[in-house]
Amino acid sequence: MSIPVRLLARALPLWLLGCSPTTLGGPPPGGDAGGSSIRPDASLTPRPPPPPSGCEAGFGSLAGTVHFPNGTLPVAGALVYVTGPGAEPIRSGECGECVDRGGLLAVALTGPEGRFAFDTLPAGTWSLVVEKGWFSRRTEIVVGACTALTVPIERTRLPRNTSEGRLPRIAVVGGPFDRMHTVLSRLGLDGGSFTVIDPDGADGSGGRALFADAARLMSYDLVFVNCGAEIGDAFGGVSDPRVAANTRTFLESGGRLYVTDLAYDLLEQTLPSAVDFLASPETPASSAEHPDVAQAGYPMEALDARVVDDGLAAWLHAVGATSGDRMRVEGLLDGWAVVDAVDESRTHVWVRGDVSWYEAGDLTEEVNAGDQPLTITVDVGCGRALFTSYHTIGHGEGSGALTPQELALAYLVLEIGTCIEDPTLI
Repeated sequence: MSIPVRLLARALPLWLLGCSPTTLGGPPPGGDAGGSSIRPDASLTPRPPPPPSGCEAGFGSLAGTVHFPNGTLPVAGALVYVTGPGAEPIRSGECGECVDRGGLLAVALTGPEGRFAFDTLPAGTWSLVVEKGWFSRRTEIVVGACTALTVPIERTRLPRNTSEGRLPRIAVVGGPFDRMHTVLSRLGLDGGSFTVIDPDGADGSGGRALFADAARLMSYDLVFVNCGAEIGDAFGGVSDPRVAANTRTFLESGGRLYVTDLAYDLLEQTLPSAVDFLASPETPASSAEHPDVAQAGYPMEALDARVVDDGLAAWLHAVGATSGDRMRVEGLLDGWAVVDAVDESRTHVWVRGDVSWYEAGDLTEEVNAGDQPLTITVDVGCGRALFTSYHTIGHGEGSGALTPQELALAYLVLEIGTCIEDPTLI
């Protein structure tokens, strides 16, 4: 029996109980299913697993931990499988939907701590593949009879560049209030594995040129737009209708878009029926508002936001970034972009917070308060768009330990590229 990856992620524990140990590896000892308080670097010194239980001649065991390209952060929900050497890599289905993973020697999904284990594998030379979203890496392994193999982290981390494995084609549009390209580098991606446009967000001309050029935009798989990037200004008075049209085509065709805070206008004009940003009372919820109107958030230097997605919550807890379900968010400056409501049938909320905001379009009017979405994703056709009201980089400006909001970005950089079930067009 083969199961689509998205369904496998939801049903894996029960499925494992009903499968032969010779075909599928179970979760590692210690229960890597969430809620652990393990330090994020606890698996950096691999320990050999015990010999296979009830060892049979001709079989051995295999274990390891999947990490980000930097080799220090574990990857949750990574697909790990063993297949014949030289076999063609398994691709996602047409339009990026989930596909069956049948015919594999062994397959598993990692838990929050990134671990995988296959208790009984035939001795021989095989290909071990680790992947999450568009990131995939293949390495050759040799399984010995009645031996326990622990694969070194250097061989199970995700690729840093295309010479090591498969990566998405990434562009980062700079802005004055965020530096997502800095975080990508700190996650271990080589500088040559992504393109930075307008690195300082000086005037936004480079970003506008990208979104106005359909062919160039479609040459990327994943585009980040930093807070303050002046792409939204291209919509002022329909000055360049190509931007919204090209963005819709990019998403419907399978592209992924990650937008933060003041760059929200790009989504406001492209997906008005899916995400209702704060608007003037006279503007219908399904219609796009004039640029910058939703920039009405009340300043909150620090906020204990609530992580409402179980997978993200378990992973942030595993790496020591949360207390309970609370994630510390810094830098919600005066006039941050407010999400008013979302279409729940096509939008997923990851993080919420008790926040305050002014009346739309006026930072001097009465202050309102409520529990609002702060991080969301919207499935659009074959693609996906992500928006977060808070900046990626907190007060550390990219130095020292990764902040909780930077870690949330790390998780979502991989998650945004996962398969989409039952895609629908806007």
